[in-house]
Amino acid sequence: MSQMIDAFDLEAYLQKFHPTNAQAQELVITCPNCGNDKLVVNVVKKAWHCWRCQEYKINFYGRQQAVAGAGGLLDLIQLLEGCTRDRAVAIVADQAGHLSVDTRQIQDELYLDPGVHVQTSPPIPPPPGWLPIEYGDLTYLRQRGILPEDVATFGLVWCATGVYANRLVFPVWEERNLVYYQARAMWESSDPKFRKSLNPPRQAGMAGPTEVLLNLDHARVFPRVAVVEGPIDCVHAGPASVATFGKKISRTQALKLRRAGVRALDLMWDGPTEREPLGAWPEMMRAASLLSGLFDVRLVFLPRGDPGDYTRPELDRFRSTAVPASSVSRLAML
Repeated sequence: MSQMIDAFDLEAYLQKFHPTNAQAQELVITCPNCGNDKLVVNVVKKAWHCWRCQEYKINFYGRQQAVAGAGGLLDLIQLLEGCTRDRAVAIVADQAGHLSVDTRQIQDELYLDPGVHVQTSPPIPPPPGWLPIEYGDLTYLRQRGILPEDVATFGLVWCATGVYANRLVFPVWEERNLVYYQARAMWESSDPKFRKSLNPPRQAGMAGPTEVLLNLDHARVFPRVAVVEGPIDCVHAGPASVATFGKKISRTQALKLRRAGVRALDLMWDGPTEREPLGAWPEMMRAASLLSGLFDVRLVFLPRGDPGDYTRPELDRFRSTAVPASSVSRLAML
């Protein structure tokens, strides 16, 4: 693939985007994300960055690595064409005169950062005092719109005693092993020490919330997977959904989705509230920048609140009108 990238005539390809010259070997075009003439392309190095959108981090080797708004040739084609990684590879291959490309190998080379752990998480013990759920005994389930079939689908249990007493437990499974869980209180409290959600005690080698996805083992078989923030959101969204335990998604979580065979995502994080007028839309846009190289990404803009406020048919209707991430400018939303 590196030979095809080297052979790709980037300057010729960019002509349809009406470039202007910046300096030797560099062209400037309009950035599809921010709408400004700030996207600079080095046609020799096959590298680019947008002065407005660029974001970087320090990787495992202490080197600067692009997170958004910068990258290589395939990233650029994806951005400009609004296409998947496979389609970008095909565009490069077509110009280079090749008929077949092993895109899985290319993706592995580009995305398996040695500093990112993507192996299966180690199993952990279940929460002490857990019990199977007798649906009629827990009024909280009906209050939160959790149905009997949801209890079975998501493997929900509860604890009557111990540190997780009177909490509903959402288990996280990887290859049929319990690797994480979140225990949510089935009551409200004004006590400043009150914690709505409790996680398992952290131990050496154990996975954290940014390394797991609720319901991945079930969701992986669906053609499109909804990505939501919390466990109750996930239950309401249904079996074809995963929860990230917060309004962010890590590279480890993204790679676990990819390794599980997921190829298309609908990001459906919280909509506007009085406290947060934009909800989690800005974070959703940033996540789309990370995920667009690995998945066909769409964005679901809830009119208000979080997915847990809606029924599954309502969420399905919202998903049916999802917007391709490539057609939305993140900065325009801020």
